[in-house]
Amino acid sequence: MKHIIRNKSVLSCLDKPIENLKRAERGVTFDRDVLRTYRDVLKVTARYNWNNENGEPWKMILRVSARAEFEAIKEEIDPLIVGKFIITWKDTIIRMHEKVNDVNMKMAKFVEETRTDNAHSKVYDPFK
Repeated sequence: MKHIIRNKSVLSCLDKPIENLKRAERGVTFDRDVLRTYRDVLKVTARYNWNNENGEPWKMILRVSARAEFEAIKEEIDPLIVGKFIITWKDTIIRMHEKVNDVNMKMAKFVEETRTDNAHSKVYDPFK
């Protein structure tokens, strides 16, 4: 099916390089997206319950680092940079979830393999 464009002057913006296009002003939606992303970071870092080699909790290290980056983006007015920031952090949150899940699975497997009370071999049968 063909689409007929009657007013071709609407498409004149496609002839210009993307750098010359007027960008929309940063609006409330970016602020909400950034705040939502920051809250997601806080939620995922709450699952980091272990310490680094120096005894510092990873949860606090990650939160301080994230806070510094989110504070720096507050002054940014370019929506393209803010959008890239949000996309990057959302990808990071996904990888952080995967990391926590992997570590929790490894810990559960280790505990199951090293149990000495043989409780894992006993299966509860309610019909006995």
